Amino acid sequence: MQRRVFNYVLAAVGMPIALAIAGCSGGGGGAGSASHGGSLIPSAALTPLQQKIKHIVIIVQENRSFENLFDNFPGADTVTSGKEHDGTVVPLHQIELETRFDVNHSYQAGVSEIDSGKMDQFDLQSQDYPGCAPPGCAHDPTAPYAYVDRNEIQPYWNMASKYTLADKMFQGAIDASFVSHQFLIAGQSNRTINIPLSSPNHFVIPWGCDSPPGSYMEELDSMGNIIEHGPAPCYSYPTLATLLDNALQNTTNPVAWRYYSPPVQGFSGGDTWSAFDAITQVRYGPEWTRNVSTPETNVLRDISAGTLATVSWVIPNINNSDHQIAGTKTGPAWVASVVNAIGASPYWKNTAIFITWDDWGGFYDHVVPPNYGDPHGPGLRVPLIVVSPYARPGYISHVTHEFGSILHFAEETFNLPSLGTTDARADDLSDCFNFSQAPIPFTVIPASPGASYFLSQKPDGRVPDDQ
Repeated sequence: MQRRVFNYVLAAVGMPIALAIAGCSGGGGGAGSASHGGSLIPSAALTPLQQKIKHIVIIVQENRSFENLFDNFPGADTVTSGKEHDGTVVPLHQIELETRFDVNHSYQAGVSEIDSGKMDQFDLQSQDYPGCAPPGCAHDPTAPYAYVDRNEIQPYWNMASKYTLADKMFQGAIDASFVSHQFLIAGQSNRTINIPLSSPNHFVIPWGCDSPPGSYMEELDSMGNIIEHGPAPCYSYPTLATLLDNALQNTTNPVAWRYYSPPVQGFSGGDTWSAFDAITQVRYGPEWTRNVSTPETNVLRDISAGTLATVSWVIPNINNSDHQIAGTKTGPAWVASVVNAIGASPYWKNTAIFITWDDWGGFYDHVVPPNYGDPHGPGLRVPLIVVSPYARPGYISHVTHEFGSILHFAEETFNLPSLGTTDARADDLSDCFNFSQAPIPFTVIPASPGASYFLSQKPDGRVPDDQ
């Protein structure tokens, strides 16, 4: 498929941009509309991808490397030990998902850990977190060399075993949550790095356009040098949502996309992980109330009501995020509740679900990122699970993917132009699907607690992240 670059000039002057889109099912037309939607492309011209996939759901969890969640997964590229900065070999040790500690995972930490491809300085990034418990505190240099007890994340392993697991998925940039979430919607962060600051080493909450006046980002120049005082954390670049809005403006679909997250300025998660809070045209436009949906559990209600948008991002609150500072273990069940809801609905037959983690969280991983000398990424390896009736069953993808691959897949699915960011360099995840196979019937993913628990869960008021 020939791909086009988004026409910034036409968009800037307000001229109409004619974009065709495939398979745009009605967002508000009830459950039946999940099965077939209108298309601006003649049916005979649709690719197998466009014929079969009408909805994309991107579920984003927090701060886990591939090694940390899927060490020893059969057929996947994992190891049982890692290297420290002085060459010492350290065996990977098992931890519980709720083990509470934090490890530095800033841009600088990531560059240090990659160490020109040596992947050997994770021991230098260990740091305390108040209330942490052994073995992950007291600056334990072995803390990052850990994998999670499989019994606590069995829903992830079950989905990875039945559908597709990618063991060469890399985050879009070498960075932490703020930037990583930008790469999941736009494939860029305007060269900014790390998190919003009020002064050096003093981070602010919320992140994005709601950051306090005077907040700023660090920035990389074209040579990869750090500019310590860069622009405000409020951007105006186009995102995948921009492309979807333009493509659907002349169709009957009222909602092209939704971003489900905890609310900003109120409860944890939305204060930091709400990526569209950093996009000016969304934060200060009608989409902030129309397309950004809070709380994040609204995704379960919309699936039940038959009002799932064409593309959805699903962001957790801290309790269900897998973030190591949360001290909880409900993340796998939260993800399973969303997947189970889709699986039990008419949406299952034409949906692709991507489950990934926004960054590596400082945990050890032995796989060298592609183009590791490029300061603009990709970053370190994170898991990707692809769940769909057309995902290759029991398949491990060893193809190199990155966050831009999800954007690329969406662009091809709905015949959108390229954003011209990391989506342009990334593959399209085509090896993860087989559109000629008989659709995989959905079976419930065993997980506890279930959806009713999350729908009634009280929000957590803690600051969710400092990186």
